[in-house]
Amino acid sequence: VEEIDEGLRLGCGAFWIPGTPVGDPVTGKSPGHPDHDSIWQALSDRDVPFMLHVGPNSPTKHVAYENNGKPRPKDITGAEQGENLRVRDFMVLSVGPQQFLTSLVFDGVFDRFPKLRGGVIELGAGWVPEYLRTLDMSQKIFKRTDVTVAALSMRASDYIRRAVKFTPFPGEDVGRMIDDAGVELFLFSSDYPHPEGTDDPIGRFERTFKGITE
Repeated sequence: VEEIDEGLRLGCGAFWIPGTPVGDPVTGKSPGHPDHDSIWQALSDRDVPFMLHVGPNSPTKHVAYENNGKPRPKDITGAEQGENLRVRDFMVLSVGPQQFLTSLVFDGVFDRFPKLRGGVIELGAGWVPEYLRTLDMSQKIFKRTDVTVAALSMRASDYIRRAVKFTPFPGEDVGRMIDDAGVELFLFSSDYPHPEGTDDPIGRFERTFKGITE
């Protein structure tokens, strides 16, 4: 909380939260643990969002998948030893944010803090419509056996719709996502000046917007 206040003093408009459990992956605590409520309360009271973002503090890939008997490929920027994404990293980018957001929903964080807002940045968004459907299906199945799920006051996906925004990658079919899940979930981003934003990010988004109004 002190760090949040210091960041606000320095002009920060959002705070990057590691998309992982707090502490050791086995013995640590869920981000939805009540011990962390002071952080979610502080962000809510100060009207400042948390952000999940691609990076080294949100690992989801088992390292052994890289041991495939072949030379290690270059990363997305063409670097031989770079720490940027490779294809197996890219394929599992959504696993971390899904686990994190699921904990905030089913541990009741969004229920306890209705003003809390967040963003999922540079982690893709094509997975979001099906994630919302799976949230609701899970709520329906497990409310009979899980008291925390049964205690939710809203449909599970509505917490995400109320609180979270997602930035698709250029090249994803954003028009299809909007048709499938609604206009309120998605934000434009280019990641300028990084090369993965491409030299025409606006055009690449808008070319998928067939039949979508201004």
